[in-house]
Amino acid sequence: MRIVEHGRLWPEPFIAIDVNHENERGLLGIAIDPDYARNRFVYVYYTHPEPISHRLVRYRDAGNRGVEPRTLLAVRKPTGATNHNGGNIHFGPDGMLYVTIGENADPALAQRRDSALGKILRLNPRDGSVPPDNPFYDDGDPASGNDDRIWALGLRNSFDFTFHPGTGAMFATENGPACDDEINLLRPGGNYGWRPGIRCGDPHPGFTAPLLNLETTIAVTGIEFYQGAALPGLRGTLFVCAWNTFALLRVRGTDASYRALTGYETWDVSCQTDVLSGPDGGLYLADRSTIRRIVPATPPPPDYAVPNGWFYTQAGGGYGRGFAVVDGAEGAFWTGFQALGCVPALGYPASQMFRLDGFVYQATQRSLLQWDPIARRVNLANVFDMLAAAGHDPWLEAYRLMPPSQDWSSDAGRPFGEVVARHLAILATPTRRCSDATRTWLTGSHAMDCRWAWRLGTV
Repeated sequence: MRIVEHGRLWPEPFIAIDVNHENERGLLGIAIDPDYARNRFVYVYYTHPEPISHRLVRYRDAGNRGVEPRTLLAVRKPTGATNHNGGNIHFGPDGMLYVTIGENADPALAQRRDSALGKILRLNPRDGSVPPDNPFYDDGDPASGNDDRIWALGLRNSFDFTFHPGTGAMFATENGPACDDEINLLRPGGNYGWRPGIRCGDPHPGFTAPLLNLETTIAVTGIEFYQGAALPGLRGTLFVCAWNTFALLRVRGTDASYRALTGYETWDVSCQTDVLSGPDGGLYLADRSTIRRIVPATPPPPDYAVPNGWFYTQAGGGYGRGFAVVDGAEGAFWTGFQALGCVPALGYPASQMFRLDGFVYQATQRSLLQWDPIARRVNLANVFDMLAAAGHDPWLEAYRLMPPSQDWSSDAGRPFGEVVARHLAILATPTRRCSDATRTWLTGSHAMDCRWAWRLGTV
């Protein structure tokens, strides 16, 4: 286990321990004590090589070296399976230490209250003892009767979990075998249904249903409510990593509590194993060999104001995200367009002019850039005309206050500034802006959030 401080890797490891690293085994979880400034405690979860077992060990940081190891948890693996080890550990808002352990490829263990496997456990970080308010507490002895450490059961292999920063609710990822990846809201004593013979999409009144069921297995892993200050527009957002697709998912909820989930959007950035808010306010992503830090992009300066003084720099989503045209060489525009899925999408408007082949271009509320990889040039894609050609003018008129597609030939001979002003002018009306904020694009994108419009001027 290594320490990186201010971008510098310390030459000596914090700890060096023997682990069994077959398949999904290894050093799997790290947690820093909330009172680290005083007690210097660091917690590590790993696969002990002999005998094969899950272990949770606490170390004290003494000058960037881990000393005084104390084992708080040791769970023998009853089968030879090398997968479904769980392994992430986090402190809850109650100060207790929570641990996820997979069912070691034996679904029956997930339902047994005398086994720690296929569960979320809750421990006292002081000594590994059982808090008496645990839901299955009987005698305080995990080896007698119930395993008193159990907080939730019926889990196949929850790779990770996180706590909502406002409500304290626990959210966890769960992997299905060939279907039914899940995001669960974990409650004390909750049973989440993994058992022998389960079928895809199998409902059961005795088990707690997931908040979100992902029918296609993408192997959801890390999960985090971003709580940093470096990306203020994303604060409070729920993120999830996907092992199979190498993607970062931004999960959508009906409100800020995320007690009901409506889906997710996929971001084109690698996040296979874990996502975490850093103490510096950054958002950190991990895959099999790399740790990345997401930093805010420097927005291009606006170059054109709509007639009443408002200028919109983003399109395609609320919270300050969206598609913005930026200047660059060769196919630099392609990067931004690729983030939209390389398909025609509605966009309003571009945020910067650019020059190409000696001409000045600017996307308007009717257009997006399209990169032609064969000709190696950027073309304008008139997506409103595409929608009109597909017969969607009635939808545009009724739900978007959008006039039907017009003939761009009327722009011929007009000064460039006049053409841009004419096509952007429709965005200046208050009715239009708030309509954009409350409806969804036919193509799945969203217009600017009305909260941002209020910041730009009085509606």
